[in-house]
Amino acid sequence: MEVVGSSEPGQGSPKVAKGFTNPASDAHRYTILFLICMVTFGSYFSYDVPGATVTQLLDARPENKLHMTALEYNLMYSLYAWPNVIIVFVGGYFIDLLGIAFSGVALMSLVTIGQLIMTAGAFVHSIQLLFLGRLIFASGAELLIVCQGSMIFKWFVGKEMALAFGFSLTLARLGSILCFAFLPSVAENHGIPAAFGLGSIFCVISFVVLGIYLVLDSRADRILQRNPVQDSYEEPIQPQGLQEAFKLSPSFWLCVSTLMTNYGCLYSFFAISIDFMHHVLGTLLPIPGCTIGHG
Repeated sequence: MEVVGSSEPGQGSPKVAKGFTNPASDAHRYTILFLICMVTFGSYFSYDVPGATVTQLLDARPENKLHMTALEYNLMYSLYAWPNVIIVFVGGYFIDLLGIAFSGVALMSLVTIGQLIMTAGAFVHSIQLLFLGRLIFASGAELLIVCQGSMIFKWFVGKEMALAFGFSLTLARLGSILCFAFLPSVAENHGIPAAFGLGSIFCVISFVVLGIYLVLDSRADRILQRNPVQDSYEEPIQPQGLQEAFKLSPSFWLCVSTLMTNYGCLYSFFAISIDFMHHVLGTLLPIPGCTIGHG
């Protein structure tokens, strides 16, 4: 079975066009990489919308019809985190089983629908809708990152895979930077619904990008005679059982512990950082968002 990243067609492969239209060319592969990276741009941007608008969400003035308590605000992040303790572990099995195309569309649908529900909740001042949308959004967002990793592996296995993963994280964090840099001012000047609505727009854009990727990926399957079910793997994937987790090396669990500490300390602070800097340190509203975004 030929891997997309290989520079020469396999034995008996049909002749393919040269240049950009050749799925095995560097120009085509890097275009695919950009599309893959943009698939999660909307979810990364939307994930940080509550954090970027925390000052407005916690505003207790009577004119703020969407006033949340600190407990309700932090519950939005708990609703995102707790389901993914199980969903990501189990969902990876189904991504291997069902394939990238079906899984990608299903997960991107959950992300987009969840963010749209949150936007509707912001417009009608319903905290319950915000919670529901956040839960649906969470059900797809983290697994979408796993699915994105499978896309990158399919196109870059054995060739520039580390570079591809690094570029994907760069664009993903760009979504967080833009969210924290601009949404505090958007929420302050145009209201909380506008901020959530902007997140919905980026999710829809990511959905369109996913569709473009799947069309080009299907074309590459046809031209390079790949099996779209097994993607670029030589042998069929046999999902492993839970017992395999106990056979992982101590270095793996050390890395997991490091990540848990990082997420527990750093990202918990990000959730309240703008409000903290605004009220405790007395910074102007746009400044905390720019500071956290660049952090």
